[in-house]
Amino acid sequence: MTTCIDTAAGAISVGDTGLKIEARVTQGADLQQIVLSLQNDDGTFVDVTGANIVAEVRKNKTEASPVAVFVVGAGPVDITLDLPGSVTATLAAGQDMRDPAGRHYWKCRITFLSGAVRDLVADSTLQVVIP
Repeated sequence: MTTCIDTAAGAISVGDTGLKIEARVTQGADLQQIVLSLQNDDGTFVDVTGANIVAEVRKNKTEASPVAVFVVGAGPVDITLDLPGSVTATLAAGQDMRDPAGRHYWKCRITFLSGAVRDLVADSTLQVVIP
């Protein structure tokens, strides 16, 4: 499943794991309020209190170190991801969505108190474009 978001479109909420989300941001602009939540099979939401959540951006999928890290907020149910303009300003940018110069890859992983690990977002792209 692929979900596309744009900073101009506002928040997006997803209730599944391992989503592929293609995001676009103008260099120097905030990418804010990506909202993720997990649901059990019975429709109740998973409590993420105390879980370790990391969302990272890499220029290439195989790079060991991220070029940027999302600011993560977590309530009992919702996980919010924000990438401030001060961070997107440092990322390589392309002319438009097709320009590989601005293509980055990102993922979001959660580690629960039990030790269980799940990728909430995986193999996703973040396209940074020149203002």
